[in-house]
Amino acid sequence: MEVWFLTMPVYRFNLIRSPATRLACFQVATELEEAASKGQQREVWAKIKKISGKRSKKQASSVRDKDGKMITDPHNQRDRWKEHFSELLNPPLSSLNLTDLDDVPTQPSFGYLSCSDGPPTRRRD
Repeated sequence: MEVWFLTMPVYRFNLIRSPATRLACFQVATELEEAASKGQQREVWAKIKKISGKRSKKQASSVRDKDGKMITDPHNQRDRWKEHFSELLNPPLSSLNLTDLDDVPTQPSFGYLSCSDGPPTRRRD
């Protein structure tokens, strides 16, 4: 795996004026190459992410309540998310139409099993 510090064109590397910064670049490049040669991909990508200056995306700083007002308090945001997903995943029973289930054909089952067979055992009969 090639490290971008070592493949950087010379003219760009010459833009780094500080000897300390150049030394730091070479040290990081060496560490990256060593990690890559050992197959430590997690370490390689962690270092690349660190030196590239890319930051993870920030979490949304606000959430809206049911009335459309912004909620900025983290505790209230968490409560609103809880409420939202509770409503989404647990709809009220009055809104469910269970008569549609009557039209669904039953799936074939094992004919040799019955409710009176009891729990399964290791022994074969």
